Amino acid sequence: GAALRALEIVVAEPERREALLLRSEQLRAGLRDAGYDTGASTTHVVPAIVGSSERAMELCEQALERGVYAQGIRYPSVPEQAARLRFTPMCSHTAAEIETVVEIFRELR
Repeated sequence: GAALRALEIVVAEPERREALLLRSEQLRAGLRDAGYDTGASTTHVVPAIVGSSERAMELCEQALERGVYAQGIRYPSVPEQAARLRFTPMCSHTAAEIETVVEIFRELR
């Protein structure tokens, strides 16, 4: 039932998908501009590859202290020295909220 309802929403409200893709690209471009490697990501899951597991977890904690949740991903989930933060924007995020996240990560860099 939940899956059917989700599909109905996808069909009835395409603006949600469009907003999600716009916000994801805004975040990806902003993080790249701030000096982060976002890899080959083209989906709504946006990575910021930082290398060391320690640095990824440090950034995760510092962001959380500033009200931003970006999941730290480290070995063995990814190869050693390929640790990253995983961002998952939502269609309900505003352009201003995404810009705030980018600015926070620019400062943390």
